Formats: sequence, C-alpha cells, structure tokens
Amino acid sequence: MGLTAPSRPVAVLVLAVVVAVLVALVASLPQRAEAAIVPGAGGVTVHGTGVGELVVVVGDERTVFQVDGTYARLVPAAPGTPVRVVLDGETVARRP
Repeated sequence: MGLTAPSRPVAVLVLAVVVAVLVALVASLPQRAEAAIVPGAGGVTVHGTGVGELVVVVGDERTVFQVDGTYARLVPAAPGTPVRVVLDGETVARRP
C-alpha cells in the first residue's frame, strides 16, 4: 500500500528536517588544522592552515597569534631549539 494523502505532507516534512540536520552537521565539522616548521635565518617559520589561537613554543618561550585560515609566522629561535606548534590546545607540529 502507498502513502495516504494526509501522511505525504508529514513524510515530506520529516525528510526536510533530516536533510536540514545533516547539512548542519556537515557544516559544523571541525576544520582540519595543519602546520609545518621551517628553520631559517633568525628563527623558524611556522606555516599551515587552521582557525583559532596559535601558540608557538620555542624552548620555554610562548608566542601567541590568532589565525583564521592560511597563516605563516616567523618566530625567533636559536638553531637546534625545540619548537612546538599548538592550535586551540592541539599540538599540530613539533621539531625536536
């Protein structure tokens, strides 16, 4: 048996709600953050993509940036100094 006339609008409404919820879930998925550390003259360049608070830890020194998308930042660092890059609390790169 097929759907009766009163249940078709209900089925369409339920389908619309399901599609809206799925679209909202996909749109709210966290963005993938990534970073790379490139040593150079005068320090290290940290570059990558992400949104939020970017913390570059060089030895015991912390440098904080706000990033929104693609970024590249030069941070002073002596050769061989450990570097760690944290974006919104998650370590995304490190150099021994």
